[in-house]
Amino acid sequence: MLSRRLPLAALAVLAALAAVPAAAQAAAPPDRGPARIVNPDGPAKVPWQAALVQIADDGHVYAPLAVYCGATVRDATHVITAAHCVDGDDAARLAVAAGVVTRSQPEEETEVRFVSAISSHPGYADYRNDLAILTLDEPLTLDGAAITNLPVVAANENVVGAQALISGWGDLDPLTEGGQQPDELQFARIGVHADSACARYGAEYDPAVMVCAGGTNAGGTVDTCQGDSGGPLARLVSASTADALIGVVSFGRGCANPDYPGIYTKLSNPDLNARATAANPPPRLEPATAPTIGGTPRAGETLTCGGAGWTLPPTQQQVLWLSAAITAEGVDDIRAEGDQPTLTLGDALVGRAVTCVVRGVNAGGAREQQADAVGPVQARATGGGRTPPGGGGTPPGGGGTPPGGGTTPPPGNGGDQRPPADIVPPTVAITRRNCAKLRCTLTISASDLASAVTSATVSYQRLSGCPKGRKGARCRAVKTVKAKRTAAGVFQLRTPKLAAARWRFTVTATDAAGNRSAPRAVELKVKR
Repeated sequence: MLSRRLPLAALAVLAALAAVPAAAQAAAPPDRGPARIVNPDGPAKVPWQAALVQIADDGHVYAPLAVYCGATVRDATHVITAAHCVDGDDAARLAVAAGVVTRSQPEEETEVRFVSAISSHPGYADYRNDLAILTLDEPLTLDGAAITNLPVVAANENVVGAQALISGWGDLDPLTEGGQQPDELQFARIGVHADSACARYGAEYDPAVMVCAGGTNAGGTVDTCQGDSGGPLARLVSASTADALIGVVSFGRGCANPDYPGIYTKLSNPDLNARATAANPPPRLEPATAPTIGGTPRAGETLTCGGAGWTLPPTQQQVLWLSAAITAEGVDDIRAEGDQPTLTLGDALVGRAVTCVVRGVNAGGAREQQADAVGPVQARATGGGRTPPGGGGTPPGGGGTPPGGGTTPPPGNGGDQRPPADIVPPTVAITRRNCAKLRCTLTISASDLASAVTSATVSYQRLSGCPKGRKGARCRAVKTVKAKRTAAGVFQLRTPKLAAARWRFTVTATDAAGNRSAPRAVELKVKR
């Protein structure tokens, strides 16, 4: 399963579109021949299309716009997007651009607004209920040309068989599931299928909250791809007119795979529809005070996780305990230990660091916070309790601390090594990749629950065209380089000239605590 989110690919701005023929309708782009978004009909002005754009470290938004997801203009102060596009993001770090066509050169009609609140579905999980509504700090100018709102479809309306328009700046290359991100907004026409067309997804596809859609043309299979997440599935009532937003780009199995059409959030579902059309969407709670761990990290003792504070009262809180082995390079072997507010430490945790993650939920969605880790967990106190054998106040040997207690852990428990406060590794994604003129460019998005991501490392290896023997081994040698940080959590690598061949790129990210992410890899073809 692959989400359509492409966090942080440089985007640009759209221009005005034809005026709407009626208040409830918006003009769609003219037919431009063979479609490709993967296989688009071409660039176009889609006035209801918006983009989620990254804010620079200095708090401003610059061109070329760094777009990581699409959105749809619902009204002057709200846009609709996918919950997975904003899951874990602070509203203060988000901005929305509307009236955009060309990523590199925003037109005069482009308007950028900051996000004042996020309202996502509290039941979002595994791309089910993949819906979020963003409230803007200032209204957009809905002029009916450059920027137009698109009404949400009615609840319970049957959309199977409808023709629909998809649009976005997502990747175009179905072979690499990425690699060709357009500078201009692309669009294509597809059909809404019966649920049976997505049967191959199995349990991943939930017909109650998802829509199956796709198409073909002379260029092949038409589909959304990375970078199109959160964008519109707009119902067409003619070749050039859309009347309703029927879906939100969510996920797919690869891109333009004829056996796996794209999956979209089903806005005709009554619950999703009520949330998408709410006049005042309930704001999601955001972290205010990190949780803390109380108790002694010793086998046999009980730790307590509490103190998490939120900007709004949670309707429920959930706790997850994690432990990790402490190594000279940081932490390793992270595993779940429990889901209650308290955790009794067993002997198997001796020498390991422990933390808790608190998930808060309200009507506007869910967020998570992590407590500083404690440990390493010490061995269980001996002698039947805190008082040493013999009843005296001083243990044998004259010390004031019973064996296994005190500030110095016993041998074999990690010595005096202390874990970093953050033992949860970052997550990393290769959000954009493109190979041209024998060079490849990768854009990398990384995030961490508790600390900043400080670096991203890329290893690349040639996979084809190498001779056998010693020369072949040199040809296939792995090269490792650091990617350049371009913004908070965003890194970019541009390779030197490479041989025309197939290459594997593997990315890892490291946070300020030294935790390293799981690797992410992609294979790309370099052509002359």
